[in-house]
Amino acid sequence: MKSHFCEVKLSVILAALSMLLVFGIACLPTAGVQGDQGPVISSLVAEHPNIYPVSYTNIMCTAVDPSGGELSYKWSSSGGILVGEGAKVRWEAPSSYGDYHIMVVVQDSAGRSTQGTVTVTVVVKPEEACCGRGR
Repeated sequence: MKSHFCEVKLSVILAALSMLLVFGIACLPTAGVQGDQGPVISSLVAEHPNIYPVSYTNIMCTAVDPSGGELSYKWSSSGGILVGEGAKVRWEAPSSYGDYHIMVVVQDSAGRSTQGTVTVTVVVKPEEACCGRGR
């Protein structure tokens, strides 16, 4: 009887250790292959985040492809006009005040992509001459 009890106890311990081993291996971080990663945007900035109506600012996107491939850039905006292509474009503000979002989708040669957004605010242009000056 004692021998059967020891066998059962040993079987339970071995089963528990096997489960710990399986779950422990499953939870280990995997070292991803760099070629499996899509592009990464490290910076997306407007040269001037606040501009006057009907003026412009340059928008620059810094991105890398961890696998070393070529990148393409597709730009869009919630208003205004985008001029140019590639990692740097010019955004021409509309005549209306407010916040405008400039979006970029960066794609690698394998079709993997990432996106980013920068906001530019079109602000009221201060009066060049103030009320009653020089009188």
